[in-house]
Amino acid sequence: MENSPLCPDCPVQPFCLRAAAAGQYQRGGKSDTLWREAKPVTMDVLDLRVDKIISSDTAFIHDTLTCTILLANCSSVVLRDVVVVETLDAGLELLEPIGAGLTLLEHVDAELAMPETTRQAATQAAQQATRKIDTMQPGQTLEFLYQARVRPEARGTLNTTTTVSYAAHQPHTLTAQAAINVLAVNLAVKLLLQNPAVQVREETQVTLQVQNTGNIKLEDVTVTCQLPCGLSYIHGTTRVGEGLAAETPDKGLEANPGAGEQTFAEPVPQTASADTNSRSPSTGADPGEGIHIGPLRPNETALVWFAVEA
Repeated sequence: MENSPLCPDCPVQPFCLRAAAAGQYQRGGKSDTLWREAKPVTMDVLDLRVDKIISSDTAFIHDTLTCTILLANCSSVVLRDVVVVETLDAGLELLEPIGAGLTLLEHVDAELAMPETTRQAATQAAQQATRKIDTMQPGQTLEFLYQARVRPEARGTLNTTTTVSYAAHQPHTLTAQAAINVLAVNLAVKLLLQNPAVQVREETQVTLQVQNTGNIKLEDVTVTCQLPCGLSYIHGTTRVGEGLAAETPDKGLEANPGAGEQTFAEPVPQTASADTNSRSPSTGADPGEGIHIGPLRPNETALVWFAVEA
C-alpha cells in the first residue's frame, strides 16, 4: 500500500513493551542472578489524520470553489465506524454532484457521532454532506471532493468544517477547518447641495461623497452627476479631494442618499488630505461627462465639489 502525504510512514507498527527483573542471591557461597521476563504487551497506535484543501481562500460572490478532504489511517489498528461530516457556513451553497462518496444532507442527522457543539452549529448551517466508512485499514487513505458556490448574500469570512469520528477501543473525534474570505465590491455615493432652495441666476455648491464600502481596492473610479433641466454646471469649478463622510455636518440637502429622501446639510469643508498622490483629480471636469477620481482603498472616501447655477 502506498504511503499517504499525511502519513509517510504508514502503516505504523504497534508499540511493544517488554519488562524484566533481575536479582542477586547467594547459593553455596557463590553469588548468582535470578532473571525473569514479563510477557510482552503491545500498545496500539491510534492516529487518524484529516486535511482539507480549498482551491482558493478568497472568492467573489457567485464564485465556485473546490474542496478536497483527505483522510489517512496512520494507526496500527483497523478503525471502525468512521463518519465524515462536512458543514458549510450559510454563505456557501453545496453543489450537485458533490463528488466521490459524500451524501448531501438537508438536516442534521442526530445519529451521527459528533460533539454536541458541532451538532448545534450544524443545525444553523446552510448545508451538510456526510459519509460513513465501516472500516479503515492501517495505512489506508481516502479522498472526498465537492464544490461549493458563494451565495450572493455572503459577506466576511466563511468556514467549512470537517468533523470526523471513529471507534477504536473508545469513540474519538477530530476536526479540520478552512476559511474563505469573501471579496466584496461596493460603492456608496451621496449627493449634497449647499442650498436647499436656489433662486434664478443664483449659484450654489454641489458635493459628491464617493466611498469604497467593499473590502478590496477599486481602480479608476469615475463619478457622474446628471443635472436637471434648468440647472447648469459652472465650467472649471470641479475639484477632487479626500476626506471622511462621517466628518460632514449633518445639515444641507442630501439628494437621493439611498431611499430617495432629502435632508438639509452644510457644504463639506473644501480641504483635501495630504495623501493625494494616489489619485489624478479631474479638476474642472464636467460632472455630466464623468469626473475621474482614481483608486479608492477600502473605507476610503473621495470628495468632489463643483458649482451650479439656476
